[in-house]
Amino acid sequence: MTLVYKEGPGGEAQYEQVKYERPWPSEMIPGEGGWIPNPDYEQEKKLVEDDQPSIIEQADMDFKMEKAVDELIREAYETTKSGPIAACERMYPEMCGEFITIQKQQYEMFCKKQLDYGPGNISIGTELKNKRDIEQSLQGLWFRVNDKIQRLRTLLWANREAANEPMMDAFKDMSVYGIIAQLVFNDKWGK
Repeated sequence: MTLVYKEGPGGEAQYEQVKYERPWPSEMIPGEGGWIPNPDYEQEKKLVEDDQPSIIEQADMDFKMEKAVDELIREAYETTKSGPIAACERMYPEMCGEFITIQKQQYEMFCKKQLDYGPGNISIGTELKNKRDIEQSLQGLWFRVNDKIQRLRTLLWANREAANEPMMDAFKDMSVYGIIAQLVFNDKWGK
């Protein structure tokens, strides 16, 4: 048995018990000239039969599943008190720690490049005071991101290494461009 999360009709979390079942073997299999008897049928059939839990094993699995659901509900309730960040950091400490490290590295890269370029490369020399200036700035960012996407597409589809900058640099640049777009949109760019 396994527990599968799904979203309920009102957006609430629901958990569904799903039993893994080994597929019943086929008596006939494709062979030369058509269908032939499956030479492993009896062995595969025994595996399926042995895989079926007894009534006691099934009751034990059901009990454990109910406890797991209760634990998930309790944890979900507690995370609303402490927030999703605390919950995620408890559940995935290495991933969250690395995420923060990457963000700090990208912020440092952003600051270094900002000192080199200044705000005019994104604002296209404008004050970003009107809708048209903001649209042009966002279009410029779109072109920059599209350039990175096309580079990644070419490298990934061709399954080859980059000749110049590493492929990961394109992912890093796109991440920072996404934040810059939000700064422009929120009227914080260059301020």
